[in-house]
Amino acid sequence: MAPQDVLADPATVAKVLGVAESDPRLLMALVVASGYVARRVGFPLIVSGEWDGTVTVVPSAGYVQQATVSASVRMYKGPDVPFGLAGTDLVAYVRSTMPEVDLALFGHRTDFGVA
Repeated sequence: MAPQDVLADPATVAKVLGVAESDPRLLMALVVASGYVARRVGFPLIVSGEWDGTVTVVPSAGYVQQATVSASVRMYKGPDVPFGLAGTDLVAYVRSTMPEVDLALFGHRTDFGVA
């Protein structure tokens, strides 16, 4: 069992969301968001096979932290949206992209999905 590397401080994300820092849902959202952002900018993160529920904040640039906080908020609040965006087929597209995260990473992305 090992801590998971994350790219933003849990206290910052908790403050933005208005929830307790020890909220396990917050930590899970932060871990997933960190992985998403790390893949976008080619940032090396250590992903452990067995997570003990604790996190280690990896120093990173401000734009990476901002993008991670934005992605964490989206991932934390995503299940609370009852029918997605207006309950249409557009929901799958909107949930699979994060324009606010991409904007924070503008000019720094290394993956563009081109095979």
